[in-house]
Amino acid sequence: MGAIMELNEFIDSLNDFIDNVSERKYYIGGIVGTNVFKITIDCVLAKTNFENICVIEGCQDYIGLSKPSICRNHLYYMDLIKETKIPNYGSGDSFDRGFMVWNPLTLEYKYEIDANCFIGFDYIIINDSQLIPPDILNAIEDTFPGKIIVIFDPYEYGAESYIGYSNIVDTLSKQSTIVAFARSIFNIPTRSIDKSVKCSVKESKISRRSIGSNNSQYVTNNKFIASALWEKQINSSFKRGQKLWVMDDRIFHIIDSNNVKYSITKNSLLVVDSVPTNGKSLRLRVWNSKYIFNHSVAYKKCDDIDKIFVVPANMLMIDQMRYHRFSDTVLISDNVLNQRERYLIVKNTNNLTIGI
Repeated sequence: MGAIMELNEFIDSLNDFIDNVSERKYYIGGIVGTNVFKITIDCVLAKTNFENICVIEGCQDYIGLSKPSICRNHLYYMDLIKETKIPNYGSGDSFDRGFMVWNPLTLEYKYEIDANCFIGFDYIIINDSQLIPPDILNAIEDTFPGKIIVIFDPYEYGAESYIGYSNIVDTLSKQSTIVAFARSIFNIPTRSIDKSVKCSVKESKISRRSIGSNNSQYVTNNKFIASALWEKQINSSFKRGQKLWVMDDRIFHIIDSNNVKYSITKNSLLVVDSVPTNGKSLRLRVWNSKYIFNHSVAYKKCDDIDKIFVVPANMLMIDQMRYHRFSDTVLISDNVLNQRERYLIVKNTNNLTIGI
């Protein structure tokens, strides 16, 4: 792990970066509970107004959990990507009866950062950057001309590329019991515990037949256990409450009635809100949000470009869990978890049940 900074060292270092006109990028990590984002935005707000700051989230859940900003400056990183469909003009299949018809098998997609999203901003704060693909992160840094502050958690499973960067571990605020437990996995103490926060970690006997039958998020590192549940879900009709994991590389930008953009793309998590009796579309909700939309989905890639490619998500593998936050999680595992996997599972839930 990289050098551990004291809180006062971090604040002094960040203020020096803000005041230095020649520096553009600042990287800082923090284990759960350190409030790195709050400290960062407080330091930046001491130098500029909120409307001059663009906050980019690596985790889509935080967009749905917060009230839409009147400044339109709180974005999921995929909101920045502009997708262009390019039909294969050289193919005879692309034309029919004199009109151009897009053949899904010959379509190509071009992706680029929409620089218009950055107009009017002097600062970008990127939160949970460990969830953003490196090529997209690099493209954001290359496109935005102002100051960029990149925040990440180097202790997470899947964030190994951030080992070596400076990070902070101390916190002066009270933490919930489960956050303190997550910190203890790396032998990092917590000064004060807030026992008023409802959370839990417990063991319980779990029947294999009951897996995926309630609102809890089931997680495993055993592909055979997951595959059995996935196959069961695929072979049954869609039901209210089922979770769907988006596998589609394409981006479905949807604008709601309040002109708020939702980007449905790879690693998005959807919940079936209802199954209409007529039509092929499902009524879907974006996980950890109140946003509901109608769309067709498919459990495999198909020729229909209007369908979203999804897979069952009532059971997730551990590497998928890093992208979302859950209230109640049930861990089913026959294998020993490593330190980073244990930390990730505890960090990303409020109530954890370990199946025995």
